[in-house]
Amino acid sequence: MLKITLFLGLFWLIQALVTIGFKLSSLHEKQFWLWFCAAHAIGVPSLWFLVRLYKEMSEPVAFGLALGGAFLASQIALFIAFRPATSMVQWVGVLAICGGMVMLAVGSPRTAPIDADAQPVELVSEP
Repeated sequence: MLKITLFLGLFWLIQALVTIGFKLSSLHEKQFWLWFCAAHAIGVPSLWFLVRLYKEMSEPVAFGLALGGAFLASQIALFIAFRPATSMVQWVGVLAICGGMVMLAVGSPRTAPIDADAQPVELVSEP
């Protein structure tokens, strides 16, 4: 459980930094490529944590928690860094996402990873 928490936390932190980098690239036209490339360079390693989460827990739950948390971390980082006007309805939306993440994590019947010997489902059958 500690490993999952660490991987999620690092994924969320990196994604929040990436979002700040992309915002900075949109604000500084002369430094667009600097911030754009820096954000991508920072973001690519976060995918390692996502893949590790897939190995540690159910893939749909891992994906939902990782992306939901990344969205929330990014919104909070943008709010702290740039202080945009935020309505009460938007904050209720943030709380709803938090609630959805909790329901996703708690309601998951299978938190263990898929058996290593399991074969992937063939999505396209050949004629």
